[in-house]
Amino acid sequence: MASTALILSGCGEDVATGAAYKTVEACIKGGEYTEADCQESHEAALKMHEKSAPRYNESRLCEQQHGFGNCQQSGGNNIWLPFFAGYFVSNFLNNQSMAGCRSSYWDSCARPLYQGARGGYYTSSGYSLFRDSSSGKLAMYDGGIKNKPVAAKVQSRTTVAARGGFGSRSRGSGRGG
Repeated sequence: MASTALILSGCGEDVATGAAYKTVEACIKGGEYTEADCQESHEAALKMHEKSAPRYNESRLCEQQHGFGNCQQSGGNNIWLPFFAGYFVSNFLNNQSMAGCRSSYWDSCARPLYQGARGGYYTSSGYSLFRDSSSGKLAMYDGGIKNKPVAAKVQSRTTVAARGGFGSRSRGSGRGG
């Protein structure tokens, strides 16, 4: 995922470093995880995508937030959601090694990613991927990993405007993008 945003960390919140992949094959080719780990983390991220992907009541609104051609209609309903753009796999959770993420715990360490209209990748909670300035690794603020995604509510023009757009956090803090 070459178009990740580069911002400096250090806003007082810990970061979770890891890797981002578009496909299981890219994960396997990266060599950091086993084939089984790649498959399991991808499946966990897809399950989260089904539950927590941002939802919009208009295709135009979805595309304003995620870019032209990056949205799909959900199940014949008048609900639109962004395409699953890939997934982030955290190397650490609560200072534990990847062993704490394996098998039934992938839902604690993998997050689906969505493209933002201005570039960059975000979780359904609005946390952005960035390069950690101290390690040079891909990262997100650890709230994007510690806080489990919740079932998404359908957003209208009003709710998107009140939030400040996709990738903006709903409360005024220095997190995310």
